[in-house]
Amino acid sequence: MLITELNFTHKKALAKEIRCFVEPDKAQTTRIIREAELRKFFAQKELTMHGISDVEIILKSNYNEKTISRILSKIQKPIVLDTCLCNLNEAKMEELILNSDCGFIITTKVYKEIIKLSSSGDPTINSSVQTAQKLLNLILEDSESNYCSIVDIPLKDIDGYVDNQLLAFCKKNDYALYTYDYTCGLRAKARGINVQIFTAFNKATKRKYVPDPTGKNIILSKDILRRMRANNIIEIATELGANKFILTKEFVDYIEELKDDCLISDWIQFFVADENNDYLIFTQSYSENSLLNFANNNNAIFLSADLYNCMNYKMNFVPYVFIDNSSKKKLVSNNKFNAIRIKKTTDKSTELTSNDSLSHEKIETNKDNNESSKEIAATAKSTTTKLLTNTAIIPHYKPRGHVLSLANLHTNEDMFVIDQFGEVVNPNIKKEIILQPKYRVVYFLKSETRESKSLKLTVFNVLNSNTSKYGSAIFATYFDKNDLSEIPLEYHSFAKRTVL
Repeated sequence: MLITELNFTHKKALAKEIRCFVEPDKAQTTRIIREAELRKFFAQKELTMHGISDVEIILKSNYNEKTISRILSKIQKPIVLDTCLCNLNEAKMEELILNSDCGFIITTKVYKEIIKLSSSGDPTINSSVQTAQKLLNLILEDSESNYCSIVDIPLKDIDGYVDNQLLAFCKKNDYALYTYDYTCGLRAKARGINVQIFTAFNKATKRKYVPDPTGKNIILSKDILRRMRANNIIEIATELGANKFILTKEFVDYIEELKDDCLISDWIQFFVADENNDYLIFTQSYSENSLLNFANNNNAIFLSADLYNCMNYKMNFVPYVFIDNSSKKKLVSNNKFNAIRIKKTTDKSTELTSNDSLSHEKIETNKDNNESSKEIAATAKSTTTKLLTNTAIIPHYKPRGHVLSLANLHTNEDMFVIDQFGEVVNPNIKKEIILQPKYRVVYFLKSETRESKSLKLTVFNVLNSNTSKYGSAIFATYFDKNDLSEIPLEYHSFAKRTVL
C-alpha cells in the first residue's frame, strides 16, 4: 500500500514512526541515512513510497514546517539514472555505481529498457550492450539494495515516454538526474532539476560564447533553430554586445522534437558545453500572452529570423532583433526598450550605445588584472552605478564551509540569494544558505554618510567553492528609496522589500 493512501489517523502514527527511525536521538541526531533505508523500513510494514515527496506529505500530518525540514535534511536523496548511461564504457559505469557516496534509483521502465538493451546484440561489437549487461549485473548483485533501488512510478498524468516520466519524477521529488541524452539533460535544466550530462564530445574544443554583462539577454525564437547555425548566432550576439542566452522550457522541449535534424545537433552541443551556465540562463516557462513582461523582467530581447514572428513581436511591443538570413544582416527594431544601435567602425567591428543618454558611470576591470579599474563613461556629477568584474569578499560569507549567515545582519543590511536558474534561495532554520557556484548574492546597505541616495546595492557572483577568490562584484549602485530607475528590473522586488 502506498503511504499517501493511508487515512489521516494512520498518517499521523506513521509520521511519528518516521521521526523515531530517522532521529533516534530526537533533534540531536546527527547521522544521515540513505533514502533506501527508509524504503526498507516501509517494506517491513508492507508499505511503499514513490519518492521523498510522499514522506513529506506524511510528516505534514503531524509536524510543523521547521521539524519536517530538519527530518528531511537527515535523509540523503538518491540520484535517478537514465537508460542512456549505457553509452558509457563498462569501466566508467562500474566506477560510477560503486564509488558514489549516495544511492541510485532505477525506475521500472528504465530497468526494462536495460534488460532489453542487454540482450539486443553482440556485446563484443556493441559497447552499449556490454555496458547494459554490466549495469544489469551490478543491479542484481546488490540484493540488499545498498546502492541501487528499483522504484515503480505509475504517473497517470504523464505519457509513457520514459524521459517525461523521469523528468516529472525528479522535479516532484527534487532528485538529481544522471543522463547521457543531451536533450533530456537540457530539458531537466530548464525545469530546475540538478542534472549531470555525460558527453562524448570534447567540450574544450567547442566554440564558446563570452557574454557582455552590460548588454541585454537573448531569447531565441524557435524559428532560429532550423534557419541559422549556432556559430552564426554567436557572432551576431557578440556583435550586439549581448549578455546571456535564455533557454525557456518551451524552447528546450522543441529541441527534443528536432533533435534528429543534423543542423540541431550543433545547437545542442553549444548548449550542453556550457556546464556551469557561463552563457546560458534556464527558465521554466513563459506565457505566450506575456512576452513583453517576460522580456522586460529578464532584461532581454527576442532573436528571430521569421518575418511573421517579428510581426507579432512588433504588434505587441515586444523587444526583438530580426536576423535577415538571406543577407546575414541584423535589423534592430525601434521598440520601447533601451535598444542598442549598431554603429559600424572602420575595422568593421560594432560598437553598442544606449538610445537613452547615460546617467551613470561604467567601470570594468582591466583584463590582466594588474592595472586598477578605470572609468569608461560618466555624465553625472556624482558616482552612481558601477558594473564590476573584480573578485570581492561577500559580506557574512564563511568560505571554509561555503555558508552565508543571515543571522547576524545589522539593521542597516539586507541580503538575498538567487540560484543559477533565477530562483530565490531561502535560508534554513539557522538562517544560513550554502552558496553554490553561479549563485548571486544581492546585498543592500544603508549608508550613514550620504543624505541623498543613501541606499547601496551590490550584486556578487559566486565563482567557485574555494576559500579565496570565490566571488566577484558584478554590479553596484547608490540609489534613493523612491527612485529605482538605476537598478536592473530583476532586483526591484528585493529593493522594495528592503525599503519597506
